[in-house]
Amino acid sequence: MSRLGLARTDGKMWRQALLTSFTICAAGAAHAQQASVPTDQSGRVTYEPSFFAPFSPRTALDMVERVPGFVLDEGAERRGFAGAQSNVLINGEPPTSKAQEIDDILARIPASDVERIELVRGGGASARSAQSVRLNVVRRGGGGEGVWSLSAERAEDGRVSPGLEAAWTGQRGALEYGLSLDLDSAHAPVHGARLDRDTTGALDETRFERIPIEEREAVLAGQASFPLFGWHTALNAQLSRGESNEREETQVFDPLGAAVGAIEGELAESEDIGELGVALRREFGPWRAELGAVVTRRWYEGDEATIERDADGDVDGAAWQSQHLESGETIIRAALRRDLRRD
Repeated sequence: MSRLGLARTDGKMWRQALLTSFTICAAGAAHAQQASVPTDQSGRVTYEPSFFAPFSPRTALDMVERVPGFVLDEGAERRGFAGAQSNVLINGEPPTSKAQEIDDILARIPASDVERIELVRGGGASARSAQSVRLNVVRRGGGGEGVWSLSAERAEDGRVSPGLEAAWTGQRGALEYGLSLDLDSAHAPVHGARLDRDTTGALDETRFERIPIEEREAVLAGQASFPLFGWHTALNAQLSRGESNEREETQVFDPLGAAVGAIEGELAESEDIGELGVALRREFGPWRAELGAVVTRRWYEGDEATIERDADGDVDGAAWQSQHLESGETIIRAALRRDLRRD
């Protein structure tokens, strides 16, 4: 499988590249170690953009993956807020989302939009979860900037599947916003022979299978933060749709090579997911109030049909089933905090 990539890294300049590169990481690492990495009294380590410059990062994800001694945790697959949160903050706040993976969120932030990255250990890191080490990605304010990439994958049968990723982030006054669109497609011409044997190891039958698979996915996401009636408000939303089609054509032969039957099957699946999250934060003297909610809904449909034929091509058996599922999760969270440290 081959991949061709075209990329744009800001809102004003277009660049196209077909790259085959070999990166000598040792030289870049040595240069990065020479960059200034200040540490404050609380043990917070600050990494400036100059630390990551030797690696030519395009997105915040590229920078986070280069922080020494840090491993990105995408969060556990469980109910509730705390268990699902990763060990990365953005401007001091965890993303208000369960459907969006943290690596996808970071990949939508241009590297030039990152002012600094802070590594926090100990109590400062675990203030809101059980994480003992966390990163805080501090973004710059003002302007607007985007990243995009166009890709294509070629399967062994010559079929080309395109893909597109695009994101834009910006700020207008007190409003900070971001939008992203991901389109992906895949084609897998699965085929081969399967040998079935009995308990003695003797050949029982041979199957020649051809099962081409087509997959498509689209994800539209957006986030915004702004002041509202004295509260710092953050919104997160995502809509996604995935489709998959699989068609089976199998020829069955006995141990002597004579045709004994055939199997025809088709499986079509689709899944739609929608999520909306909101987080409110406000300071009341030494107290900090936090309110949050996430609503997630999922719709799934699946249809499967199978026809078995004998050696003469007559129908020997058939089966069909259809599934329609709807599920969802609603989470509401409230917290009142105060710093109990003594001066």
